[in-house]
Amino acid sequence: MNVQAFGIACVATLTLAISGANAQILYLYDDEANRSTELRLYDLETQKSEVIITGGLYQWNDLMGSPDGSAVLFQEFRGEFNDIGVVSASGGKVTHLTNRNGDNRDGAWSPDSDQIAFSSNRDDDYEIYAMDADGGNVHRLTNHQFAASWPSWSPDGREIAYVTSDYGQTDSLYVMKA
Repeated sequence: MNVQAFGIACVATLTLAISGANAQILYLYDDEANRSTELRLYDLETQKSEVIITGGLYQWNDLMGSPDGSAVLFQEFRGEFNDIGVVSASGGKVTHLTNRNGDNRDGAWSPDSDQIAFSSNRDDDYEIYAMDADGGNVHRLTNHQFAASWPSWSPDGREIAYVTSDYGQTDSLYVMKA
């Protein structure tokens, strides 16, 4: 096994995003001197790290770079619930896509970066939903007896795999048309 240390200090390694010929790693960096957390992008070719956004990111997790490299999807704890949000890969304004409509989590980009699948309890139990990358056109995809979570798109974008759980008893894997 070939393992490489990059010498970057981080709170959590979040995703390996391939953008064209460049391999990049998104990660959170805890800047204790300035009492802030930064979302950073590390370029494996240049071995340089760049700050994308600084601020109140301490409640971010499950970051995922879009397949086209243009944006970063995240889950953020906001009070009582999680929300799905996005920020440009070059930084800028954070956009909350789900706006506290239930507990929203497990966001996953479609291969063309046009849609996001996620799980939410907005209609009682956790189900799988999809929305456009700008947060519009939200629609429910599943209707299970047990909680549905962790959606993952097939490489061609035609199917979505996900897991259901009856709260610790049995987990089942399903695949559906996208």
